[in-house]
This record gives sequence, structure tokens and C-alpha cells, in this order.
Amino acid sequence: MKTLQPCGTNAAYHRHRAHGEAPCTACKQAHTTDQNARNQRRAADPAAADRAGHGNASTYVNYRCRCTPCCDAAARRQREFRKRRTAS
Repeated sequence: MKTLQPCGTNAAYHRHRAHGEAPCTACKQAHTTDQNARNQRRAADPAAADRAGHGNASTYVNYRCRCTPCCDAAARRQREFRKRRTAS
């Protein structure tokens, strides 16, 4: 039988969410720390942006790629978002 991870871990954060509960402060902090570490690892590997594909807004955000195609895609995405927001 699996042992449940205690509160204050990323696993416990996801368990809270899976059960429809609001995560506790310790679990939120653990999740934030885990996500920040993942983001730093992605940004530290320039070849990862090549594998993900350039010209996508997600590559601009997730891999911090600032090539012209990625910047253009991110700008288009932002313009579309603003249009939808003001049209509502």
C-alpha cells in the first residue's frame, strides 16, 4: 500500500486538488517551489526551446525564448487576449 505524502509536499498539493479541497498554505508553498524549479530548469536549457518549436507563444513563456518568431507569437496571443477581453 502506498504511503500518503504529508502536507507541505507537492504530492499533497495535488491530492488536495484531486479531492476538490483548497490546498493548505504549506502545500501551496511546496507547489510554488516545485513549479519555480521546473521553470528554471526549462529556461536553463536553450536546446529545449528548439525541441519545443519556435514561433509559439508557449515557447516564449515556458522556455523564455526571445527569438523573433516566439516574440511575434506572444505579441499576437496578447493582442487576441485583449480583443476578447474588451469585446465581452
